[in-house]
Amino acid sequence: MLWLSRLLCSLLLPFFSSSPIARGQTVTLPKKIIVGVLRIDDSKPGEPDYWLPPALKQAETALEAAKYPNQIDFELRNDYTIPDACKDATSTAAMTNVYMRVFNYARGGKTDAEGKTLPKVHAVIGPYCSDQIRPSAIAVTTNDVVQITGGADALMDSSVYTRLSRTGYARIHQYDILLKYLVPMYGWKNFAVIYVQDNPADHSRDYDMVLLLMPNEFIRKTLLIARNRGMTDGEFVFFALDQLGTQIIPSGPGLGWNSASDSENNAAAKDAYRALLVLRVKDYSGGELYEMNAQKILVESRQAVYNMNNFTMTYPAGTFYNSLVLLGQLAYDAFVSPSDDLKAYFSSKGVNPADDTQTASVLVNYMDYIFSPPYPAGPLIKCQDGIAGPFVIDTSTSDVRESYELYALATDGIYKPYIEYDGLADVFTVVDAGYKWILQRTSGTFPGNEPECGYKNDSAACLARLLAEILSGVLVPIFLGLVYAAYYYYRRRHTVGLDPKWIALMPDLKVIHPDHTAELIAEAKRVRLALLAETFSVGPSQNSLSEKLTSPNVGYWKKQAVMVRWSKKRVVIETNLPVEVREVNETSKENIAKLLGVCLVPNNIMLLYEYCSRGSIEESVNDPESKFEWPLRFSYITDIIRGLYFIHTTSFKVHGRLSSSCCFIDSRFTVKITDAGMNSFFDMNLPESWAQKRRPDYFYRQLWTAPEILRERENTIDEVCYTATREGDTFGFGIILQEIIMHGPPYCMYDDSWTDQRIYETVSRRPTPGQKAFRPIIDESLAHIDIINLCAQCWSEVAAERPTFSQIRVIMKDITKMLGMGDKLNIMEALIMQMEEHTNGLQVMIEEKEQLILDEKARADFLLYSNLPPQYGELLRAGEPIKPVFFEMATVAVVDVENFDDLTDVSSARQIADVLSNLHIYYRDSTANFDCILLESLVQRVTIASGVPTRNGILHAREVARLALTLLYQSSTFSIPHLPEGRIKIRVGIHSGPIVSGVVGTPVPRFCLFGDTLNIATRIMSIEQPLRVRMSVASRNIVEAFGSFRAFDAGDIFVKGKGRLKTYILVGEDGNHELMELKANFGADSMDLIH
Repeated sequence: MLWLSRLLCSLLLPFFSSSPIARGQTVTLPKKIIVGVLRIDDSKPGEPDYWLPPALKQAETALEAAKYPNQIDFELRNDYTIPDACKDATSTAAMTNVYMRVFNYARGGKTDAEGKTLPKVHAVIGPYCSDQIRPSAIAVTTNDVVQITGGADALMDSSVYTRLSRTGYARIHQYDILLKYLVPMYGWKNFAVIYVQDNPADHSRDYDMVLLLMPNEFIRKTLLIARNRGMTDGEFVFFALDQLGTQIIPSGPGLGWNSASDSENNAAAKDAYRALLVLRVKDYSGGELYEMNAQKILVESRQAVYNMNNFTMTYPAGTFYNSLVLLGQLAYDAFVSPSDDLKAYFSSKGVNPADDTQTASVLVNYMDYIFSPPYPAGPLIKCQDGIAGPFVIDTSTSDVRESYELYALATDGIYKPYIEYDGLADVFTVVDAGYKWILQRTSGTFPGNEPECGYKNDSAACLARLLAEILSGVLVPIFLGLVYAAYYYYRRRHTVGLDPKWIALMPDLKVIHPDHTAELIAEAKRVRLALLAETFSVGPSQNSLSEKLTSPNVGYWKKQAVMVRWSKKRVVIETNLPVEVREVNETSKENIAKLLGVCLVPNNIMLLYEYCSRGSIEESVNDPESKFEWPLRFSYITDIIRGLYFIHTTSFKVHGRLSSSCCFIDSRFTVKITDAGMNSFFDMNLPESWAQKRRPDYFYRQLWTAPEILRERENTIDEVCYTATREGDTFGFGIILQEIIMHGPPYCMYDDSWTDQRIYETVSRRPTPGQKAFRPIIDESLAHIDIINLCAQCWSEVAAERPTFSQIRVIMKDITKMLGMGDKLNIMEALIMQMEEHTNGLQVMIEEKEQLILDEKARADFLLYSNLPPQYGELLRAGEPIKPVFFEMATVAVVDVENFDDLTDVSSARQIADVLSNLHIYYRDSTANFDCILLESLVQRVTIASGVPTRNGILHAREVARLALTLLYQSSTFSIPHLPEGRIKIRVGIHSGPIVSGVVGTPVPRFCLFGDTLNIATRIMSIEQPLRVRMSVASRNIVEAFGSFRAFDAGDIFVKGKGRLKTYILVGEDGNHELMELKANFGADSMDLIH
């Protein structure tokens, strides 16, 4: 009778609960989670699995005491061991042994050495060995148990193990810092991957980047060979992995370049290692939290003698510690604090968190929920209480997003961090911005994708250099003639597309190079005060201008006075340059300076604009003798606003280099803006930017640049370090306003202790919370308060809070009206009225046209790529080729309307088209609810597949089976408007096997499948009766693993070329409430046909 009393207690207890929601709905806390600890038998202290029990014990203590008190109760079972060592785990027998051992653990019921029956585990943690992960992961997946490990770093493709998550580094992710940042930044495309048996000289010279996949002793030998062949002088960059910093990064005999057995070559090896960048996992040791937890794990392991600085020793302990932290986070989210969406998901899957017998199923379903598209929990799962602090799990990979460091060899022979990737924040920073790549190289930067002389030293520049060396000192006259001929050819060849009238040659020019005035600037107490010198005085009118030049801003071209804008960039003539010159030259706007010509002579790169006799705004505000009445100031301000409004609303989009030095005043006191749209002349790469920083006026020239752009330039290592934004133009305009208001240079209100460099560093430094950003200070007595407030808005630290020039234009107009300037502002008022008349509706019209173009483009893209998987559509948009892909296993279903011919006999052509349209909408909407892809067709028959183009383990058969049943059960609700009594009769054939996918067609690309799997599915469908789903024995064997589908033997069919094939009729899925409800509504007559 004991069993009867227990049964009555279990039935009556919920009804006597004090909680009104305790009846099968509330989880009883604390929730017990039984964790099987998978580890190798007799692990020694030097082995990773040794740290598994003490690390989990310390994590259990910390979590239950502080994080989940009375909420989560972990039961760690350390008697779940694996017999074979990692080095012995690769044989078939060993893998089978591991599989069966873990299979029994996960299922429960096994008896231990003491005769006790081991319970079924809810989750397993471990082992560390990658070779043992494979069979153990298959075993836990079969039993629907969650597995988390701190190791398995060598497992390349974890997507096939749908129940596995890693909290330690994975080798496949270690190259993210290269592929995600350095490779795009430098445009690297060609890599050489060298293994132990390779020689760098054996590879063809078609790469500059070398990846060394070998131990350090072979890396040293390889780099010495590379050094002897001249490959370590900076034209090549070598990369190597030192995962935990044990082989290459530490200094000492036998480590890195320092060899005890080959000490005579240590000097050469040290020099060669300067070309090697080393990637490693970030070392967390030294952190207070990490050291405290590691010490407690050490005590738990009873290892009294231990060096806490040995990060390698404790890394597995830390990752296993984080494994239990992750499991605790999953359990808390699933049992203690589930969201409403998660509750609905559990309900749809038929699992109940309150049922202790379903604990493992709840965890498995929650892992499917967060680690499967569309990732409803977000792209990251954040765990707060890791061994070193918070860490995140990437839901797209179910692996931890680890932090890495890229080390470079310093001049003292010690590897030091150069670049750091913070996996928690997904932030890439340069630790040592002063480090120069191969210090003896003058450029100090990484090589590009292709060397200067080409991979075969056959570029025109290097051939010319070789020719010069041969002829030097022998045939000087011939050499000079060849140089002149080569230069003439170069000029003729590289100016194609430019109108000859735009090209200015040095014999036709008379200018002062800005470098000739460097000594004046260097002698000035402050660089910006040097602009007050007589050398930079405003020139007279064009009619009275003599040919005696006093400023680099003014020159003569063919005896015509012009304004000169110098560029320190080495201009490369490309197709962009003629387009830019032509577009700017054809721009006709009163406040945009007209471009007359360009000079492309090296070291004399300049733009020539129409002459403006009154110089620049910069020269005017710094000239104490110039008259600067407020009507004139308002006129200048309004002209600048008009010019920038025009730039921002036309194809120029943004100026990017706005300062008072590029705003010139003509004889009619009209301000004209230069430099807009000429990116080819001003955008600089990294070496050019570094060269600019050595100029004495560099910091002064940055005072008009927005702080967010300054910070980006300081942190970037990109080849192109120039950034232009409309918000940056607004900031520069605010500085110009300050100059005009105060009749002085930027930040002139500060004393001489505020040097240009100090101002630059203070502005670019991000203010601490609550601290006001460093900006100019304008006394209220110098201007109207609304103008001062406008300056403050333009200087806002938050770029998005700065006004646009459309808003600034309105603000300035209101200010001038409020001040009652009236006819005193005739220069400004006349132009504002013209702008109002011609541009009130222009902006709206332009925005409407742009939106129509964007909508039409989006519609065209949708129509063109709607029948393709999203990832293929993105590749085609980018112009990337799509190669066929072979899938080892996928499931294909062919769906047909058996009575379609009968329907067409009583329908018109238009009615048939309507039926087909509605039918395909029905197919598409149903497929969207499953992990399947629909291959479009123009007839009633369609093909559906799962497992392509994204592999999903063995879930493809389950998804196709559920979709087939859904289509069948919902077919009774498909209505035919012109035949109210008509019904479609669906029949489906399913088969699983290998298949090839690809994109066919260029004008109208289509996603297609090829192979016998598709043919067999079609054959199975063709012999099936209506309103039934028939599947092959291959598909039936896969869905049987889920234990919920019901199918009965339908006999054999004959398949041409394959012989006889056993098939089954799929009739339903137990436990799937949605399908069961659809089946109940399907109708009695239809059900008879199914059975």
